[in-house]
Amino acid sequence: MGGRSNTGMRDPRSRNNTGEKCYKCNRYGHFARECKVEIDRCYKCNEHGHIAKECNKEIDSGSCYNCGKSGHIQRECLVASSKPCYRCGVAGHIARECSDERRDDRKCYNCGMTGHISKSCPESGKNCYKCGESDHLAKECPSLNLTQCYTCRGTGHYARDCNNQVL
Repeated sequence: MGGRSNTGMRDPRSRNNTGEKCYKCNRYGHFARECKVEIDRCYKCNEHGHIAKECNKEIDSGSCYNCGKSGHIQRECLVASSKPCYRCGVAGHIARECSDERRDDRKCYNCGMTGHISKSCPESGKNCYKCGESDHLAKECPSLNLTQCYTCRGTGHYARDCNNQVL
């Protein structure tokens, strides 16, 4: 039956031709913890004697996000970036490498204005759902016992603990 039961489902006791691949020997049918091979095999370069995290071979893992060519990654790319930096808005570098120390010129995702971020946006309309104030959110609410029940609208308990029945 080749590892399948009469219902068409894979028999979990059968390990032949399954998708289980051993990272130690790179063969299918078992996991590394069950492998009989004594010497480690690198999953990155497929050589014996070391594991992937100890591998010092340069293996091309894809293409550059900036230019689309293989052989290097974005931070090593010699082509000037056409995408603007998320921090300062200027093309040619990424935010991690940005030397602009000014942080107050970032654009707010909520209102589009500069000088603040969305968390502190004056136009956000976000109020604390516990007390209704606009200067903080519920997780920072100084009014500790204003928990409101969604069943009876009373304070001090949650709906799961409510003794009142909904009419």
